[in-house]
Amino acid sequence: MAVDLLPHLDLSPSLLALLTALLAPPALYALYTLLTYPRNLPPGPRASFFGWGDHRSLIPRAKPWLKLAEIGEREEYRSRGYYTIWTGPKPTIVVSSPKVAADLLDKRSNKYSSRPRFVVMGELATGNNALLFLPYNAKWRNQRKIYHSALMEKRADDYRPIQEWEAKRLCWDFLHHQEGLGWEKYLERYAASTVVAIAYGRRVDNVKVGFVQSVIKRMEDIGRANLPGKQVLDTYPILQDFPEFLTPYKKTWRASRNESHSFWMSLAETVKERMRNGTAAQSFTKDLYERFDSLGISEEEFGLLTGGIFGAGVETSSGSLIAFVLAMATHPEAQRKAQQELDQVVGSSRSPTWDDEENLPYCRALLKEVLRWRPVAVLGGTPHASTEDDIYDGYDIPKGSTILCNTWAIHRDPAYFPEPDLFRPERYLEDPRESGAMPYPQKAGHSAFGWGRRICPGMHVAERGLWIAIVHILHHFTLETPAGAPKPDIFAFTDGFNSKAEPFPVKVTLRGGEEKRKLLAREKEEAWEALQAYEV
Repeated sequence: MAVDLLPHLDLSPSLLALLTALLAPPALYALYTLLTYPRNLPPGPRASFFGWGDHRSLIPRAKPWLKLAEIGEREEYRSRGYYTIWTGPKPTIVVSSPKVAADLLDKRSNKYSSRPRFVVMGELATGNNALLFLPYNAKWRNQRKIYHSALMEKRADDYRPIQEWEAKRLCWDFLHHQEGLGWEKYLERYAASTVVAIAYGRRVDNVKVGFVQSVIKRMEDIGRANLPGKQVLDTYPILQDFPEFLTPYKKTWRASRNESHSFWMSLAETVKERMRNGTAAQSFTKDLYERFDSLGISEEEFGLLTGGIFGAGVETSSGSLIAFVLAMATHPEAQRKAQQELDQVVGSSRSPTWDDEENLPYCRALLKEVLRWRPVAVLGGTPHASTEDDIYDGYDIPKGSTILCNTWAIHRDPAYFPEPDLFRPERYLEDPRESGAMPYPQKAGHSAFGWGRRICPGMHVAERGLWIAIVHILHHFTLETPAGAPKPDIFAFTDGFNSKAEPFPVKVTLRGGEEKRKLLAREKEEAWEALQAYEV
């Protein structure tokens, strides 16, 4: 007797249409993947029993850099340093080797300086006016030129006085922290105040002030929205072309874009008002207002450019300074060596200055090691995209591929950094070949600021701000774990686009007696007087 293995289904036309609508996109996606892309892509992990498909199920939403690094450590990918994953209809090349990152993004920057299509943060949230998300085009080049004119290495020196004054204020804050939690707020205030002064010609004495918190929240939201595979709209941009009654999110994002523009322009307007009154301190925003007619930018671009310095600088700078404190609390020998160098060069009767920098090679190496050891932009910042077909190491990289450089893995490559989790500034003072390491392919010795034409335009300003704060803290204080407290976990870091160390207790001990305390008090008052020009 025959057995009917499938029950008879009486499908109505409407139900059949619905099923077709649901099943057609995955089927077309699979067919598109199989037929349009070369079979000679860099090998990657199997996404399904058949070997192809979507890898998003393999990548956790929390701290994806750890899983991506783990995949890169597999025997079949480790020697190559890169592999392919799929989070949509175009491949993503995940890079975990310093050499591969430099070969593609630095040496072939003419092919790898664009961005994937960002429907959410690029088109909906910023109207394709934000430098971070712009593809490589004339608008991007114009905005980059504007940033470069204000933040290039020679101009970065103009901001040194602000950074040094704020470093003295930072030491006064640290003087009043004996031990325990909560010390991070001083570093966050320092980062916020220096960046706000550069961007808007004003300073911050309390990081909890409303507009600073608004910026921090905005950057956190961008970070969460910018993780690989996070946005379905970025994965399948065709959804953006659907009628608006099927895409109600468009109205929400339009409102968000308008609100964001009003916020950034409200900060810029405070500068404009002080310019009318003749009380505006020099700043990036003031400079843009004075040159606005010749810049060739819209008002929305203006707001995003001025806000971009503020938004990008606060979180990254404070995160790097927190990593510095973590390194000092867990690697006291490095702290002692830096303090010995400072005592020999600077002495005890003053604080370090910019004139001391060339005579403090260990302290310069210590900053490089901070940026290498625990990078804030763990996934290499915003991904790059290729603008033409390419062949690398015998494998095809098609036009439109996403290039994701996993900085967490790159900075921990033992071929370049033996014992990578050991905080060891000497790496930057020795010939790497003496320790069996390979010379790093980028001049800086790390990739904390990115690669190629997309390298962070504010890196010179950021480096100077970090260096002056670090040498001030090291010269005046010793940082250690409080007695009875557990040693901080050097792997306990937050999730998100930018990652920083989870809170941990620190004991702060003044290096010196009453004379040192008087020195800090005097320098704090001198700094406060100089900073009055930046008070609103």
